[in-house]
Amino acid sequence: MGARLAIAQGLPAQIERHRVNHHAADEGAEESVPGPLLPSIQEHNQRHCVEPAEQPGIKFIVPLTGTTDQSEAHAASILVIVQGPWYALGGLAEEMRAYIAKASSLDFNSDFQEVGPDPILFSGQRSELPKEYQDYENNPTLLHGPVGHTFDQSDVNPLWVYSSFVLDAPVPKVGAGSSKAQEGTFAAVQFKRVIRRGGLVNPPPKGGDLESEKTDPVWVQFLPSRFVPFTTPVAGLQLQIDANGNAEIVRDSKVITLSHGLNSDKKAEHLLFGLLVTEEVPDLLGRKSQERFVDVLLQPAQPDVTLACWKAGLQQGASYTGRILVIQRQASTTSFAGNISLANVEQLWDEMFPAKDNQSGRDTLDAVSRIVAVSPPISTALQESCVDDTGGQR
Repeated sequence: MGARLAIAQGLPAQIERHRVNHHAADEGAEESVPGPLLPSIQEHNQRHCVEPAEQPGIKFIVPLTGTTDQSEAHAASILVIVQGPWYALGGLAEEMRAYIAKASSLDFNSDFQEVGPDPILFSGQRSELPKEYQDYENNPTLLHGPVGHTFDQSDVNPLWVYSSFVLDAPVPKVGAGSSKAQEGTFAAVQFKRVIRRGGLVNPPPKGGDLESEKTDPVWVQFLPSRFVPFTTPVAGLQLQIDANGNAEIVRDSKVITLSHGLNSDKKAEHLLFGLLVTEEVPDLLGRKSQERFVDVLLQPAQPDVTLACWKAGLQQGASYTGRILVIQRQASTTSFAGNISLANVEQLWDEMFPAKDNQSGRDTLDAVSRIVAVSPPISTALQESCVDDTGGQR
């Protein structure tokens, strides 16, 4: 116990003393560690926050498969884990700030932000790329947190050992080319700890906020967020068959808009949405708990391919269940040998499971399509649920 107290410094040490006293009292110990219960944040600021703030200790960064608020529905966020409890140095005046690293150019007189699309996935022109991105510093809504983490199993005075933040994908500046970040965007990000001057009881006589040095740049990738095909809760969605036998996903009798387009007859899409349709059938005991495959719908039924409406020959008034499929195709690579547009499910199966060589009996071609996500089931009966579930499941 003494060793634990010797390791801690400043305010964290006082927190630890209070924690030890609390647990010692619970265990009926005769002696406890002397010292004040918990010094105020203001006293700690007065004693300790006269030097530049410490750099945040970035433990690791993990790419996520979804975004926080769907503002960049195609680009997922990243999870940033920081060592130690947040707010321990400056209280509520302590902030975490993110930055996009900049690189100097020998050809131009200005610096360039180190951010751009995945060169393997991007198949467009350079003119389609954003020329400049918003700085995270000027758009703090893209950094969310902190959330504390503890190994303690009790919520009574837990010892916080890590903190986590969620960083959204970079957002292009208005009028700087493309209005959204490309799929699989890479960025070199940096972080710093800032203690706001207004939160100090006795701030330094000169200067502004207390800021740490920026951390070393770290390259991260914001993965494609196709695991959420739609941004509305599943509850209230309904599969509807119109008079032409086409399938629609509606909410309040209005077809929903997906976060990406359906199949296209004009070009090979790298990511597209299909609809898996099944119907309920009874098992041998007569229980209607099984589903039978009907079709995978791939062709859009509306000129606006972002609407969840597929061409089909289904029976109006019948009971069906639909699941939105997120299909990834290697449409922008030299190995793509499939059709420009997926016309039917047979073509999809051929791209997912290429035929074996007749002589060797082995696969000689790579699969150029795969299903990367499936949405929750959506039936022709109105979905009623108290669970605010959205989008897709891996």
